[in-house]
Amino acid sequence: MSTALDDWLDHLAYADFPEQLRRRGDVVAFDHPYASELNALLDPNGQIAAAAVFEIDGVPAVCLIEGDPHVTAAATYQALQQRVWSQGLISVVLVLGDDAVRALPAVPGVAAGQLLLKQQAGAASLYSAHAVQSPEFLAAHEDWFASSRRVDHDLIANLKIAVERLAPDVGTVIDAQYLMAQVLFVSYLEHRGLVDTRYRTVHQVGALHDLVEHRHGVGLDALFRRLKIDFNGDFLTPRSEDAWKKLSPASFKTVFHFLERTNLASGQGSLWRYDFRFIPVELLSSVYESFIGTMAKDLGAFYTPRHLARLAVEEALDPLPDAPVVFDGACGSGILLTTAFRRLLGRAEQQAQRRLSLGERAKLLKATIFGADVHESACRVTSFSLYLALLEDLVPTDIAEILDEQHDKLPHLAGENIFWDKHHGDIFHPQHPIATGVVPRPTVLISNPPWQEPAGMDKPLYEKYLDSSAERAELRQIAVAFVERLTSLAAPGARMSLILPASIFVKPTYQSFVARWFENVRVRRLFNLADMRSLLFKAKHAAVVIRADVPTTGEASSRPMLFEYLTPKADVSLAYRRMVVHGSDRRWLSQRRVQHDPFILQPLYWGSEVELGVLVEMRERGTIQTQIARKRFVSTKGFHMKDGTKEADIAPLKAIPFLDAKTYAWSSVALQDDELRPFSLTQAASIGDPQVYQGARVVYPDGLTPVRRIRAAFSDAPFSFTNSMACVRDLEDDEDTMRFLAAYLCSDLAAYWALLTAPTAVLERTQIKKAEVDRLPFWLWQDAQDPRRAKTIVERVATWSKNALRSPGTPRGALLPAEIETLIHDYFGLDARMRRVVADVANDVLPYVQPTALGSMPNGLQTAPSETQLQAYAQTLVGELDRYRALSGGEGQFNARVRTWTAGETGYGIVSATASSADTPTDAGAHVVDTSINQILATLREHHLLEAHREGHGVSTDLFVRAGDTIVFAKPLIRRLWLTSAALDDAFRLLEYVQGTYGRFAKG
Repeated sequence: MSTALDDWLDHLAYADFPEQLRRRGDVVAFDHPYASELNALLDPNGQIAAAAVFEIDGVPAVCLIEGDPHVTAAATYQALQQRVWSQGLISVVLVLGDDAVRALPAVPGVAAGQLLLKQQAGAASLYSAHAVQSPEFLAAHEDWFASSRRVDHDLIANLKIAVERLAPDVGTVIDAQYLMAQVLFVSYLEHRGLVDTRYRTVHQVGALHDLVEHRHGVGLDALFRRLKIDFNGDFLTPRSEDAWKKLSPASFKTVFHFLERTNLASGQGSLWRYDFRFIPVELLSSVYESFIGTMAKDLGAFYTPRHLARLAVEEALDPLPDAPVVFDGACGSGILLTTAFRRLLGRAEQQAQRRLSLGERAKLLKATIFGADVHESACRVTSFSLYLALLEDLVPTDIAEILDEQHDKLPHLAGENIFWDKHHGDIFHPQHPIATGVVPRPTVLISNPPWQEPAGMDKPLYEKYLDSSAERAELRQIAVAFVERLTSLAAPGARMSLILPASIFVKPTYQSFVARWFENVRVRRLFNLADMRSLLFKAKHAAVVIRADVPTTGEASSRPMLFEYLTPKADVSLAYRRMVVHGSDRRWLSQRRVQHDPFILQPLYWGSEVELGVLVEMRERGTIQTQIARKRFVSTKGFHMKDGTKEADIAPLKAIPFLDAKTYAWSSVALQDDELRPFSLTQAASIGDPQVYQGARVVYPDGLTPVRRIRAAFSDAPFSFTNSMACVRDLEDDEDTMRFLAAYLCSDLAAYWALLTAPTAVLERTQIKKAEVDRLPFWLWQDAQDPRRAKTIVERVATWSKNALRSPGTPRGALLPAEIETLIHDYFGLDARMRRVVADVANDVLPYVQPTALGSMPNGLQTAPSETQLQAYAQTLVGELDRYRALSGGEGQFNARVRTWTAGETGYGIVSATASSADTPTDAGAHVVDTSINQILATLREHHLLEAHREGHGVSTDLFVRAGDTIVFAKPLIRRLWLTSAALDDAFRLLEYVQGTYGRFAKG
């Protein structure tokens, strides 16, 4: 390692992170999740020969090379960028020169970064180790991280078009998929050198690219027949004889342009080709998305992102079990099975301290990896992915040694490890290989099952299975049935790691499933990934990853069964394909508590235990549903336009105006006359409930505003509306009450309650269901603790509503002026801390929930808190600690202060909370604590212990230090970690820490 490079690493603070820094010539341990990729990057004799690689939470993110940063010509570093791009991991390439440094993007067609002179470089400067992990860097280089420029996106897009164009020529879509997958596989063999010039000479076959370019169909058929003989494996078996010989010139052209990486949609050529030496195995598994194409919605199948796959596999294989039998009952592209096999292979090679031979790898694969799927094409891609994993990192110094060994060939997987026919591929079929004993009962189950409901009245096999087992599929959701079937097939003591719809664990309709399943498993960990739903799946579904164990026979525990509930939020880490869990995102919950009331998972996603308590108290006092049960209110939706073949007499609807949800502008909490139109529909399936088309009522559509406010409005005019709108009607026609209810539903407080209680508003589209509104806290003024005061508030709000129009300067899409928001808070008796919580949510949380693109993530929730915000946090923390002291009958007082400890641009806030008697200064000894905590932080930073990482996610720890009557803890300077809600949570955790319960919880 050169002195100049060491100097740069010191200058830019990369040397401050020794655990994250890999240097040229380092040999990364076999069991590192990215060992193959890192060793390829750092090999001094390799194609990239990086000077160093900087990891972010275990993911190779920054590649440092020695070169001339003054040269900006694309050709100079094009080959390097192409290889790094093909790898699909590195996001930034730093070119280090004698006197300057420049950053290059690892994606094509994007301009290089600016030149940074050495005298300007430092720990807090551009391109430093701190800078590349900051929101500011992502904001300044948003196009460097665009998913549309990544190799997987590019590859998938081109594959989809290629398959569509080839299908009419080769027979079926499956035939076209199979042909293109073979093209990928042979490209990999050739690029890796497993099929090289010597091989082609000995066996008298041509090179794939040349044969395709010259449309030599006979030569291509000969190549595939030869590869089938030498490499064996189901995947190389031709689907039809002379398939390539029969290919049309147009199809040859499509395949050729694919190999050239021409954009098949636009016809635009590219200087960068795919380099399959560097494309990771799991990334190639993503071709499944191209295979299912437009069928994805019907199949309920969604491509599993690589980092999500790693999280699920890490949960299942940590710690690594002995002699595991891994099974995925809906294997799709095989990304979960391939990720698991690579992990098992890494462990085996680490134990052997050498590369295993192809034969040894095949033996390991055959003994440990099993999968099934109802779709043949999916299983063939799974086989393809596993074959690539078998060949990965084998050095083809003498290819004959591999090929001449009769047993060292690709093993048969079809019908032995991977199953797909209708009897064996469907997990619910009685002849499933696990049910019949063909495959041993699995000890590790990893799966991302389909998320779907069957269309129409058809009864699929999984519903018949549940009928036979006296169970029911809630909402006909296949994922629910899948989980129960997997559990029944698992071996005693088996581990399960499943990617499931988040709605299963928070919607009331699934409560019976949660209660039933939790009775049969031991839950270990639950990740709620709803905030990043738009960034994980194209279909934008909210997911959870749950780790649970199947108890052994007779297993019982005298201790409460606790599991870790983790709620990571979308942040800049996702730009590097990783996710970080902060201390504030971790809770320990009783499995029995959740089993009986899954509702608590939703409010604890963004809220604290304190807020959950307030919410429960409020709902016990009353909800809109309470008034419905009392027959005071009616809550319903409008008429149905279509419902099968039904058709109603629409004369009653024609007699009154119509409110069209599609054009509803929501300009006021009181419906404006110009919103109403004559009824112009020609038919309807029903007319709905006529009593909600008149009288004092509140109407609101399903859709929320962009910042998640309910679009409610009062009216007493006659009009109809469709079932995309809902209505709350007061049967006593109390205009003031309904005007107040409309204002309340539009308020920050109702938006806050919806964040905590409405799954649709947070987990799915930006909308709210009628049932969710009905469950919001609400009571009539007559039922308030101070009815006179409550009635006055209702009257004041109603008076304002009668003339209320939306004011031009109202911030963030809100509708109500501050004085009306305050009156609503008064009506519901919110104390000062809860008012601050609601304000935080309205101003700092709701505008940024569930970002839709990486570029929108450097936002208000990720910026550093201001000094005023830090002090507000401290005041709330003290107030909450004083409240706990008063509740327990204690004496004395608390004091808290917040200071900052910063290294480069990655800062930490330090909180000192001191308890003292009335006659003792609360800051006694604080300077000693300050010195100690700074030393501890510096030491932990030096050894990279402030953040720990696992294969699937990073954990940013909150550090607790106790010195006498003072407890000090530190956490990153990120706004969302210093909200009022966080102060309430931290006070609760401090109490647990002092009482010792937090430590017991942490042990699970």
